[in-house]
Amino acid sequence: MAFSSVACLWKHLKAKHEGKVTALLRFMATSQGSDIQEFLRGIDRDANNGRLQNKSFSSTAQNYSIETTSNMTTSEFQETKNQCSVCQKEFTRLDNLHTHMRTHTGQKAFKCVDCEKEFSDVSSVRKHVRTHTGERLFKCDQCGKEFTHGSSLWNHMTIHTGEKSFKCDECGKTFRLQSNMQIHMRTHSGEKPYTCERCGTAFAQKTNLDRHVRTHTGDKPYKCDECGKRFTNPSDLGKHLRTHTGEKPFMCDVCEKMFSQLQQQQRHTRTHSGEKQFQCGTCGKRFAQAHHLQRHVRTHTKQ
Repeated sequence: MAFSSVACLWKHLKAKHEGKVTALLRFMATSQGSDIQEFLRGIDRDANNGRLQNKSFSSTAQNYSIETTSNMTTSEFQETKNQCSVCQKEFTRLDNLHTHMRTHTGQKAFKCVDCEKEFSDVSSVRKHVRTHTGERLFKCDQCGKEFTHGSSLWNHMTIHTGEKSFKCDECGKTFRLQSNMQIHMRTHSGEKPYTCERCGTAFAQKTNLDRHVRTHTGDKPYKCDECGKRFTNPSDLGKHLRTHTGEKPFMCDVCEKMFSQLQQQQRHTRTHSGEKQFQCGTCGKRFAQAHHLQRHVRTHTKQ
Protein backbone atom coordinates (compact mmCIF):
# COMPACT_ATOMS: atom_id res chain seq x y z
CA MET A 1 0.00 0.00 0.00
CA ALA A 2 1.55 3.32 -1.07
CA PHE A 3 0.95 6.76 0.41
CA SER A 4 1.33 10.22 -1.10
CA SER A 5 2.47 11.90 2.13
CA VAL A 6 3.46 11.26 5.72
CA ALA A 7 0.09 12.68 6.76
CA CYS A 8 -1.73 10.00 4.76
CA LEU A 9 0.53 7.29 6.17
CA TRP A 10 -0.02 8.67 9.67
CA LYS A 11 -3.81 8.44 9.31
CA HIS A 12 -3.52 4.90 7.96
CA LEU A 13 -1.29 3.81 10.85
CA LYS A 14 -3.65 5.37 13.36
CA ALA A 15 -6.61 3.45 11.95
CA LYS A 16 -5.01 0.11 11.13
CA HIS A 17 -1.77 -0.47 13.02
CA GLU A 18 -1.91 1.45 16.30
CA GLY A 19 0.53 -0.05 18.81
CA LYS A 20 3.21 -0.77 16.19
CA VAL A 21 3.88 2.82 15.20
CA THR A 22 7.10 3.62 17.11
CA ALA A 23 8.90 0.54 15.84
CA LEU A 24 7.59 1.09 12.31
CA LEU A 25 8.78 4.71 12.19
CA ARG A 26 12.20 3.59 13.38
CA PHE A 27 12.21 0.95 10.65
CA MET A 28 11.16 3.53 8.03
CA ALA A 29 14.16 5.72 8.83
CA THR A 30 16.59 3.12 7.43
CA SER A 31 14.50 1.20 4.89
CA GLN A 32 13.46 1.56 1.28
CA GLY A 33 9.89 2.45 0.37
CA SER A 34 9.21 -0.94 -1.24
CA ASP A 35 10.16 -2.68 2.00
CA ILE A 36 7.78 -0.46 3.94
CA GLN A 37 4.96 -1.29 1.54
CA GLU A 38 5.72 -5.01 1.92
CA PHE A 39 5.72 -4.56 5.70
CA LEU A 40 2.28 -2.92 5.63
CA ARG A 41 0.91 -5.50 3.21
CA GLY A 42 2.11 -8.24 5.56
CA ILE A 43 0.36 -6.72 8.56
CA ASP A 44 -2.84 -6.16 6.57
CA ARG A 45 -2.71 -9.73 5.31
CA ASP A 46 -2.35 -11.13 8.82
CA ALA A 47 -5.10 -8.85 10.13
CA ASN A 48 -7.45 -10.03 7.37
CA ASN A 49 -6.65 -13.65 8.24
CA GLY A 50 -7.40 -12.91 11.90
CA ARG A 51 -3.91 -13.83 13.04
CA LEU A 52 -0.88 -11.91 14.32
CA GLN A 53 2.57 -13.35 13.72
CA ASN A 54 6.17 -12.41 14.43
CA LYS A 55 7.69 -10.22 11.70
CA SER A 56 11.19 -8.95 11.20
CA PHE A 57 12.77 -6.88 8.42
CA SER A 58 16.41 -6.19 7.68
CA SER A 59 17.80 -2.79 6.68
CA THR A 60 21.29 -1.63 5.79
CA ALA A 61 21.75 -0.19 9.29
CA GLN A 62 20.52 -3.02 11.50
CA ASN A 63 17.65 -5.42 12.07
CA TYR A 64 14.38 -4.29 13.57
CA SER A 65 11.52 -6.52 14.55
CA ILE A 66 7.85 -5.87 15.20
CA GLU A 67 6.86 -8.71 17.48
CA THR A 68 3.49 -9.88 18.69
CA THR A 69 2.37 -13.12 20.24
CA SER A 70 2.73 -15.98 17.77
CA ASN A 71 -0.19 -18.25 16.89
CA MET A 72 -2.74 -16.05 18.63
CA THR A 73 -5.91 -14.58 17.18
CA THR A 74 -6.40 -10.81 17.20
CA SER A 75 -9.12 -11.00 19.85
CA GLU A 76 -6.98 -13.29 22.04
CA PHE A 77 -4.04 -10.90 21.70
CA GLN A 78 -6.13 -7.90 22.77
CA GLU A 79 -7.46 -9.75 25.83
CA THR A 80 -4.01 -10.78 27.11
CA LYS A 81 -3.21 -8.69 30.19
CA ASN A 82 0.00 -8.29 32.17
CA GLN A 83 -0.65 -6.00 35.11
CA CYS A 84 1.80 -3.93 37.14
CA SER A 85 1.49 -4.82 40.83
CA VAL A 86 2.36 -1.25 41.85
CA CYS A 87 0.11 0.99 39.72
CA GLN A 88 -2.16 -1.64 38.05
CA LYS A 89 -1.26 -0.46 34.56
CA GLU A 90 -1.83 -3.26 32.04
CA PHE A 91 0.32 -4.40 29.11
CA THR A 92 -0.32 -6.85 26.31
CA ARG A 93 3.34 -7.90 26.25
CA LEU A 94 5.28 -9.23 29.22
CA ASP A 95 8.56 -7.58 28.13
CA ASN A 96 6.81 -4.19 28.16
CA LEU A 97 5.66 -4.87 31.71
CA HIS A 98 9.25 -5.69 32.72
CA THR A 99 10.46 -2.42 31.18
CA HIS A 100 7.69 -0.51 32.93
CA MET A 101 8.56 -2.03 36.33
CA ARG A 102 11.95 -0.30 36.19
CA THR A 103 10.11 3.05 36.46
CA HIS A 104 9.09 1.94 39.96
CA THR A 105 12.29 0.15 41.02
CA GLY A 106 14.56 2.85 39.65
CA GLN A 107 16.79 0.26 37.97
CA LYS A 108 18.84 1.83 35.17
CA ALA A 109 20.84 -0.78 33.33
CA PHE A 110 21.79 1.24 30.23
CA LYS A 111 24.36 4.07 30.18
CA CYS A 112 25.21 6.75 27.59
CA VAL A 113 28.91 6.50 26.66
CA ASP A 114 29.11 10.26 26.04
CA CYS A 115 27.71 11.66 29.29
CA GLU A 116 27.22 8.50 31.39
CA LYS A 117 23.53 9.30 31.95
CA GLU A 118 21.69 6.11 32.85
CA PHE A 119 18.40 4.76 31.49
CA SER A 120 16.01 1.98 32.37
CA ASP A 121 15.61 0.66 28.81
CA VAL A 122 17.69 0.42 25.64
CA SER A 123 15.26 2.42 23.46
CA SER A 124 15.59 5.42 25.80
CA VAL A 125 19.37 5.42 25.64
CA ARG A 126 19.24 5.18 21.83
CA LYS A 127 16.93 8.18 21.70
CA HIS A 128 19.15 10.07 24.13
CA VAL A 129 22.29 9.47 22.05
CA ARG A 130 20.72 11.52 19.24
CA THR A 131 20.77 14.57 21.54
CA HIS A 132 24.57 14.34 21.31
CA THR A 133 24.81 13.57 17.60
CA GLY A 134 22.05 16.00 16.55
CA GLU A 135 20.73 13.35 14.17
CA ARG A 136 17.13 13.99 13.08
CA LEU A 137 15.79 11.08 11.10
CA PHE A 138 12.13 12.03 11.00
CA LYS A 139 10.75 14.97 8.99
CA CYS A 140 7.22 16.36 8.77
CA ASP A 141 6.17 16.73 5.13
CA GLN A 142 3.63 19.41 6.12
CA CYS A 143 5.96 22.01 7.67
CA GLY A 144 9.46 20.52 7.25
CA LYS A 145 10.16 20.29 10.98
CA GLU A 146 12.61 17.52 11.82
CA PHE A 147 12.68 15.23 14.84
CA THR A 148 15.17 12.90 16.48
CA HIS A 149 12.45 10.44 17.46
CA GLY A 150 9.69 8.83 15.42
CA SER A 151 7.27 9.18 18.32
CA SER A 152 7.87 12.94 18.32
CA LEU A 153 6.89 13.11 14.64
CA TRP A 154 3.82 11.02 15.38
CA ASN A 155 2.79 13.43 18.15
CA HIS A 156 3.61 16.47 16.01
CA MET A 157 1.33 15.35 13.18
CA THR A 158 -1.72 15.84 15.42
CA ILE A 159 -0.99 19.60 15.32
CA HIS A 160 -1.72 19.58 11.59
CA THR A 161 -4.72 17.25 11.76
CA GLY A 162 -6.20 18.97 14.83
CA GLU A 163 -7.18 15.57 16.16
CA LYS A 164 -7.84 15.26 19.90
CA SER A 165 -8.77 11.63 20.31
CA PHE A 166 -8.05 11.22 24.04
CA LYS A 167 -10.87 12.26 26.40
CA CYS A 168 -10.88 12.56 30.19
CA ASP A 169 -13.69 10.43 31.66
CA GLU A 170 -13.98 12.76 34.64
CA CYS A 171 -14.43 16.18 33.03
CA GLY A 172 -14.66 15.53 29.28
CA LYS A 173 -11.55 17.53 28.38
CA THR A 174 -9.88 16.25 25.22
CA PHE A 175 -6.18 15.94 24.42
CA ARG A 176 -3.96 15.40 21.38
CA LEU A 177 -1.69 13.00 23.23
CA GLN A 178 -2.53 10.11 25.51
CA SER A 179 0.38 11.05 27.78
CA ASN A 180 -1.13 14.52 28.30
CA MET A 181 -4.48 12.98 29.21
CA GLN A 182 -2.82 10.61 31.69
CA ILE A 183 -1.01 13.51 33.34
CA HIS A 184 -4.27 15.47 33.46
CA MET A 185 -6.08 12.53 35.13
CA ARG A 186 -3.75 12.91 38.11
CA THR A 187 -5.34 16.30 38.82
CA HIS A 188 -8.50 14.33 39.59
CA SER A 189 -6.93 11.36 41.39
CA GLY A 190 -4.21 13.27 43.24
CA GLU A 191 -1.71 10.59 42.17
CA LYS A 192 1.96 11.56 42.45
CA PRO A 193 3.97 8.53 41.27
CA TYR A 194 7.39 10.21 41.02
CA THR A 195 9.29 10.62 44.30
CA CYS A 196 12.59 12.35 44.98
CA GLU A 197 15.05 9.87 46.50
CA ARG A 198 16.79 12.63 48.42
CA CYS A 199 13.95 14.41 50.22
CA GLY A 200 10.83 12.34 49.54
CA THR A 201 8.89 15.06 47.72
CA ALA A 202 6.38 13.51 45.30
CA PHE A 203 5.38 14.79 41.86
CA ALA A 204 2.63 14.06 39.35
CA GLN A 205 4.99 14.47 36.36
CA LYS A 206 8.46 13.07 35.79
CA THR A 207 9.61 16.34 34.21
CA ASN A 208 8.77 18.11 37.48
CA LEU A 209 10.76 15.50 39.41
CA ASP A 210 13.74 15.91 37.06
CA ARG A 211 13.57 19.69 37.52
CA HIS A 212 13.38 19.28 41.30
CA VAL A 213 16.33 16.85 41.46
CA ARG A 214 18.52 19.48 39.82
CA THR A 215 17.86 21.77 42.82
CA HIS A 216 19.76 19.14 44.84
CA THR A 217 22.53 18.43 42.34
CA GLY A 218 23.00 21.99 41.05
CA ASP A 219 23.17 20.57 37.52
CA LYS A 220 22.57 23.15 34.76
CA PRO A 221 22.59 21.23 31.47
CA TYR A 222 21.00 23.93 29.27
CA LYS A 223 23.45 26.48 27.88
CA CYS A 224 22.85 29.73 25.99
CA ASP A 225 24.92 29.75 22.80
CA GLU A 226 24.99 33.56 22.82
CA CYS A 227 26.48 34.31 26.25
CA GLY A 228 27.30 30.92 27.77
CA LYS A 229 24.92 31.28 30.70
CA ARG A 230 23.59 27.94 31.91
CA PHE A 231 20.16 26.98 33.19
CA THR A 232 18.52 24.20 35.15
CA ASN A 233 15.40 24.00 32.97
CA PRO A 234 14.84 24.32 29.19
CA SER A 235 11.96 26.72 29.81
CA ASP A 236 14.31 29.09 31.66
CA LEU A 237 16.74 28.92 28.74
CA GLY A 238 13.90 29.74 26.35
CA LYS A 239 12.95 32.79 28.41
CA HIS A 240 16.56 33.92 28.55
CA LEU A 241 17.07 33.58 24.77
CA ARG A 242 14.35 36.17 24.22
CA THR A 243 16.52 38.72 26.03
CA HIS A 244 18.95 38.32 23.11
CA THR A 245 16.42 38.14 20.27
CA GLY A 246 13.98 40.74 21.63
CA GLU A 247 11.11 38.41 20.72
CA LYS A 248 7.78 39.18 22.43
CA PRO A 249 5.37 36.39 21.51
CA PHE A 250 2.72 37.02 24.19
CA MET A 251 0.06 39.66 23.45
CA CYS A 252 -2.60 41.20 25.69
CA ASP A 253 -6.02 40.53 24.15
CA VAL A 254 -7.34 43.86 25.47
CA CYS A 255 -4.71 46.44 24.50
CA GLU A 256 -2.44 44.32 22.24
CA LYS A 257 0.66 45.11 24.30
CA MET A 258 3.39 42.51 23.70
CA PHE A 259 5.44 40.68 26.31
CA SER A 260 8.46 38.39 26.24
CA GLN A 261 7.20 36.21 29.12
CA LEU A 262 3.81 34.56 29.57
CA GLN A 263 3.76 35.45 33.26
CA GLN A 264 4.23 39.12 32.37
CA GLN A 265 1.28 38.99 29.97
CA GLN A 266 -0.93 37.24 32.56
CA ARG A 267 0.06 39.74 35.25
CA HIS A 268 -0.69 42.64 32.90
CA THR A 269 -4.07 41.22 31.87
CA ARG A 270 -5.25 41.37 35.48
CA THR A 271 -4.86 45.15 35.38
CA HIS A 272 -7.71 45.14 32.83
CA SER A 273 -9.94 42.53 34.47
CA GLY A 274 -9.50 43.71 38.05
CA GLU A 275 -9.03 40.10 39.14
CA LYS A 276 -7.40 39.69 42.54
CA GLN A 277 -6.47 36.06 42.92
CA PHE A 278 -3.96 36.38 45.76
CA GLN A 279 -5.54 36.47 49.23
CA CYS A 280 -4.01 37.14 52.61
CA GLY A 281 -4.54 34.19 54.95
CA THR A 282 -4.57 36.47 57.99
CA CYS A 283 -7.03 39.25 57.12
CA GLY A 284 -8.57 38.11 53.84
CA LYS A 285 -7.45 41.11 51.81
CA ARG A 286 -6.97 40.30 48.12
CA PHE A 287 -4.32 41.43 45.63
CA ALA A 288 -3.83 41.29 41.86
CA GLN A 289 -0.09 40.60 42.08
CA ALA A 290 1.77 38.03 44.18
CA HIS A 291 4.50 40.45 45.20
CA HIS A 292 1.84 42.89 46.50
CA LEU A 293 0.50 40.10 48.74
CA GLN A 294 4.02 39.26 49.94
CA ARG A 295 4.63 42.90 50.85
CA HIS A 296 1.31 43.04 52.66
CA VAL A 297 1.98 39.85 54.67
CA ARG A 298 5.06 41.48 56.14
CA THR A 299 2.80 44.11 57.76
CA HIS A 300 1.33 41.30 59.89
CA THR A 301 4.65 39.71 60.81
CA LYS A 302 6.54 42.98 61.33
CA GLN A 303 7.71 43.40 64.93
